[in-house]
Amino acid sequence: MNKRSLFSKAFYWLAIIVSFVNFAYIVFIHWDFILDGKGVGSFSVMWTAVYGIVTAIVWLVAFVLEKDVKLTTLYWLTILAPVLLFAFSPVKFYIE
Repeated sequence: MNKRSLFSKAFYWLAIIVSFVNFAYIVFIHWDFILDGKGVGSFSVMWTAVYGIVTAIVWLVAFVLEKDVKLTTLYWLTILAPVLLFAFSPVKFYIE
C-alpha cells in the first residue's frame, strides 16, 4: 500500500469516526428528551452542520486522493443518520 492510499484511508476513517462520535454524542445528551418525545435541541442542528462541513472537507481530501466506494458509503450514512433524526423527531429550543 502506497503513502497516498494510506493517507486516503486515514482521512476516510477520521471523517467517519468524527461524524459518528458527534452523532452519538448528540443522541447521548438528548436521550431522555428523545424518549419523552421532545426530540433534540435546536443547537444540535447547528452542531451537526458544523461537524458535517468539517468532516465533508476531510472526506473530500480522502476522496480526491483515492476513491473508495465502501468508505464513502459508510461516511455518508453517518451524515444521513442525524438528518433522519432531525426529520422524524421534533427540534425544539428548550431549557430544563
